[in-house]
Parts: sequence; structure tokens; C-alpha cells
Amino acid sequence: MDHFKSIWHGLSHSGRVYILGIFIGLCGNLWPKDNVDSLFYRGVEVYQKGRYTESLRIFENLDRSFPHHARITASLLMQGKALYKLGEFQRARESFQELIQFYPQSAYVDDAMYGLALISYRENDVKGAIAGLLAISARGGDKPLVEKAERLAVDMMTAFLSPYDQKRFIDELQDEKSKGLVALHWAQREFQEKHFASVRAFLDEFLRQYPHTPYASALEKIRNRAENLGKGIVKIGVILPLSDALSEQGEKLLSGIQYAVDAYNQTKPLKVELLIKDSQGNAIEAIKCAQWLTKQQEVVAIIGDLESHVTEAVAGVTQENEVPLIAPTAMEEGLSSIGPYIFQLNGSLADRAKALAEYAISSLGMKRFALLCPMDEVGRIVRNAFVSTVTALGGEILVEKWYRENTEDISPQMRAVREAGLKWMVQDTLLSTHGGKMDELRKSFVERKVARLLDQNEIPVTSIDGFLILPTRENMTSILAQLRFFNLKTLILGNSVWDDPSFLKEHQLELEELHGLIFYSDFYEDPYNPILTGFRNGYQKAKGKSPGKMEAIGYDAVRVVL
Repeated sequence: MDHFKSIWHGLSHSGRVYILGIFIGLCGNLWPKDNVDSLFYRGVEVYQKGRYTESLRIFENLDRSFPHHARITASLLMQGKALYKLGEFQRARESFQELIQFYPQSAYVDDAMYGLALISYRENDVKGAIAGLLAISARGGDKPLVEKAERLAVDMMTAFLSPYDQKRFIDELQDEKSKGLVALHWAQREFQEKHFASVRAFLDEFLRQYPHTPYASALEKIRNRAENLGKGIVKIGVILPLSDALSEQGEKLLSGIQYAVDAYNQTKPLKVELLIKDSQGNAIEAIKCAQWLTKQQEVVAIIGDLESHVTEAVAGVTQENEVPLIAPTAMEEGLSSIGPYIFQLNGSLADRAKALAEYAISSLGMKRFALLCPMDEVGRIVRNAFVSTVTALGGEILVEKWYRENTEDISPQMRAVREAGLKWMVQDTLLSTHGGKMDELRKSFVERKVARLLDQNEIPVTSIDGFLILPTRENMTSILAQLRFFNLKTLILGNSVWDDPSFLKEHQLELEELHGLIFYSDFYEDPYNPILTGFRNGYQKAKGKSPGKMEAIGYDAVRVVL
């Protein structure tokens, strides 16, 4: 039955189907369950294949052949969905309404309400659609469906209702939860527009009338922030390691934050203050800092920490208290998925690898790749994300090789890469010249040919479009030497370890000979970027020294907030 629920294509929630045994007094027997199930799943199958007319006929026949069968509510729901897909909105409405009216205890009532809301939207009754979605939320049923309904309601309000219409719409709703959600969305929109006085006045009155709305806490926070901003002062919390092994990096990032705030205060009427807390590089201490900062009503956001595991701890506190957290350097996968108040400036390793693969294929037209990765967690994460993206985009991985930490000789791995590249070249030449397919005879020919060419390093390998190499600082020079020795003519794709200006300058000619290098990094100093140039010159004038990577990240974190 979970299989059935999944075909709602975003219009149904997951959950169990409650099977009700229907006792037919006149017969004294249940309807044959196998026949009912057979028809039902056949209807589901053809619906999934997009044959909605056929699916509808099957479900209608099921109800005629077996009145009051155990899957009657699921059948009504499927009929409504099929009719919706066919554009027969009136008949779809009747199916959904029949389910709701005659089977009010069914697990599918919320799904039917969702269908009715979509019909209202398709018939240009936007307010009716929003009201229907909010009614699902008010029932508090299946959590995934409730969240989906709320998100769609918010999207519709944003797209179709002006702030004025939205305020009037609140009076048309019946329950406090629905009123509270609309009020929250209105307040957030007006807060972003800096209409602080109107936000404060409206929320004062709304909370007086509806003190028990489930959104009271969130509305109170917006009201307090609007009041503080109306006074012309806001505060930003900062949590950084300022007294442990990472204190030097923490101080540099804080310096960039302080410069950004000073520069802002010189030109804007709204003044910003910093509340700075030392995490000591400890998750427990960072949690205490976050707990204190989130209790300060005037704090509009928090910036911190440096390390991922400490930032995760802080994120739990800030999300719970609905205070935005700007994570400047944490790279943990899924950190921002903790909640909507968590913002990750530094992309995760997986996100970077995906972006690199997408750029290589979509922008550079690459198709064939080789990989050389360290046997550690970083290598595993980057490899998995890169390979999955390449595969999804139609690329091909010719060969993957790994090396252990402190491995000095990687020639066996490079030799294997050369062998894989030669194999593709020989095979491609054979098929393009003589046509046909690879049979056992041809495979044997390719293997013999590759064996003869493998050690003839004067013959270049040109079949590998991109070579993802994740080096260490210690083996970068050796890797370049091995690439040249095995005559691998390919574009190197890499991580931020390659972002070493002195190394790149020293080996510029070698890299150009190999077809170049593209790498991802969390910081790149573009000399032609006017924002970076302005920041660098302003910081140097204010602080008497040039900013580095951490100072720039701190500056960017404040710009996100302000």
C-alpha cells in the first residue's frame, strides 16, 4: 500500500492504508480480497504509467463489482486524482467530496482536501485554494502532508496576494492556527521591507486577539525585533574560538566581521553592535554561548563557529529559538538541512564535487574521466559525489585509483590510468575503423595491443578528458612528474589543495603541457572583482594591513546579515 501512496506525485502523503473488513450482513461473507486487490493494483499501475482514462475505468469497475469493498476510500481518492489529471475538475471534486463526507475517519481525508485545494487553484480561486491548504494544516494530520500544504500556501500567498490582501484574508479564516500562519508570513514580508512600525502595531493587536495561536512565539520574536530595529539599533552575535588552537583563525575572521560592521555603521542610520562570545573550540561551551545569545531579543543573527562539529551544536540551539545562524566555514554535508534558520556559506565537499563535475560536462563538454583519490573520508565523499554526478549527466568513469596516506610512490596507480586510457583509444579506433561490436576476438586484440603500447610512454594518452586528482601538499610535485612520465594529456580537476599560488607559478609550464588545471576552493582572490578590491583597500586603510582569506569570509558573513 506504500506503493500506492507514492503515486500521488506530490499530492499525497505517505502512510499506512487502514484495511477495514466490511461485513455484509445479507451475504455473511467478505468480498473476495484477491479480486479486489488485483483490480486495485492494476488501476494503480496504469495510473503510474499516465494512462488516466484506463485507470479511472478500472477503479469505477472495482466499485461497481464490489460495493463497500475494503479499499473503497483509496479507490475514491484514485478516481479523483485520475479525473484531476484528465482535467475533469467537477467530477474530481465530487469524488474527493464523497470520500470526505461519507468516510470522515479515513486516512485519505487530508489527501482529498489537498486535491480539492488544487482544483480551486486550477479554477483561479486562489483564496479558496489557500484556505483549503491551511485547513489541512489546522487538522494536524500527517506531518509531511501538513508541511507540504503549508509551503504551498505560503508560495501562493507570496505570488498572488499583496500584503494588504493578505491582512484582509486573515479575517476570512476560521481557526487560530491558519490565522497565525498567514499573520506570520505577512509579518515576515513586511519586516523584510523594513516596515517596522506597522509590523509592531499589527502584531501587538493580533497577539492580543489570538494569544493561543501556535505561531505566537515566532510572532512575538518578529514583533520584538521590529521594535528594536525601529529604535535604530540591532545586534549580531558572534561565536568563535578565541582562546584555543584555532584562535588565530578565529581572530582573523572576527577582524573581518568588525571591519564590515564599522563600515556599515559609517554610512547607515541603523547601527549595528556585536556581542562576541568565545567558544574555546568546544561544542558544550559553544552551546552555552548560543543559549545566552538567543535570549537577547535584539540579536537578529549569529555568526559562527569555525569547525563543523561545533557549528552543528550551535545550529541546534539557534534553529530551536528561530534565530538565523550564519556558518562561515563549516563544510559538513547537510548542515543547512537542520532547519530554515541555518545558512551555510561554505559549500560542503559533496556540493563542490558535484559543481566540478557539472562544470566539466555541461560547460567544457567532457565525457570521460579518471580518478585518483586518498583512502580517507574526504576522498570517499568527493569521489561519491563526483561519480554520481558524472553518471547522471551521461559521462563515463574509465578508471578509479586510490592511495593511502603517506604513500610515496603512486606510479602503479598512474600506470593503471595510462592502461585504461590506452584501452579506450585502441577500442575506439578499432570500432570506428571496422564497425561492429566488441566480441571476444576483438577484446583479445585490444588487450594485446594495449600491452605492447603500455610502456611506450612516448605515445600520449589523449582519451581521458578530465582527471580528478585529490593530492596532498606533500605529493603534488610527484603527481605532476608522474603525469608527465606516463604522458597523460588531460585536464586536471582538483580540490583546494591545488590552490597554492607559489606552486602554481613554479609549475605553470608543466600544467599547460598537461592541458591545464581546474580546482574548487572556498576562497579565490580575483584581482578584477570590484567588491574584493574595495574590501581589500578599505580594510588595509582601516587596519593597516592586508586582509587574508579569513578576514574576507568574516566580511562576507556580515554582508549576508545586513
